[in-house]
Amino acid sequence: MLQWNCLGDGLAQHGGFARCPPGALEWEARRAGLEAELGRVGADLIGLQEVNHYDDWLRGFLAGYGYDSAFLPKSRSPCVALGFPADGLALAWREARFELVELRSEPYEGFGQGSSIASLRERSTGRPLVFGTTHLKAKPEGATAREQQAHQLAGRLAEAAAAASTGDVLVTGDFNEEQGGAVLRVLEGGALRGLADACRGWEANGDAAGAPFTTWKWRRAPPGDAPGGGGLREKRAWIDYVLAAGAPRPRARLALPCAAAVGPAGLPCPAYPSDHLALALDFSW
Repeated sequence: MLQWNCLGDGLAQHGGFARCPPGALEWEARRAGLEAELGRVGADLIGLQEVNHYDDWLRGFLAGYGYDSAFLPKSRSPCVALGFPADGLALAWREARFELVELRSEPYEGFGQGSSIASLRERSTGRPLVFGTTHLKAKPEGATAREQQAHQLAGRLAEAAAAASTGDVLVTGDFNEEQGGAVLRVLEGGALRGLADACRGWEANGDAAGAPFTTWKWRRAPPGDAPGGGGLREKRAWIDYVLAAGAPRPRARLALPCAAAVGPAGLPCPAYPSDHLALALDFSW
């Protein structure tokens, strides 16, 4: 399966990515990189955030690779104010393997962010599987909102699992919070028993000099906010997740590039189209 925050068109150009050449942030420059990353793994399940151009690009692209998909636009997408299509969540599943039984896609109560949860059935065996994705509130001041959203997500996953008569669940997302935070405590301690971070303990980037990361970027800082940093603010953290409950067990993970391979400019860069790295995991089920 694949989890990825793709970086919305518009957010790329207006996101203050100070070390990335402006031309590499334009849609046509990034589209090829997005397609290459989505196509190279061959995942049966894909969970994406910050997706726009769904109708005029992604749906057709995924269909060409044998996927069925669903899109939930963010109800308060900042992309719209910038003159771009609304970004949102996309779920995709390989149509030859899975059929859709039910789709529950909706914003969280009181928030623009939301969740998309699909109840799938494996065609060859009839086994049910619940698969979902989410993008939680960003920034340190969003901590209370993220925790509230996590409680809503935990309830929705439990409801979907009960309706499908299964305990087999996979959920992905950009949680905008590092490991050890409230979001994981809520989800792992919620009504859905056994839900756990499938990436915990994974030294993903192979970089002994620093902690594993799924996002690393340099942005322009407000005046006085980054003393000694040349007017730039760095963020390097693990904030993207794949959680599993029930029978699915991770047996292999695709290595992520280390900081040296990404380069001192961080993400996004001409060689990589998003400010987040894609997580690819192989599950036994």
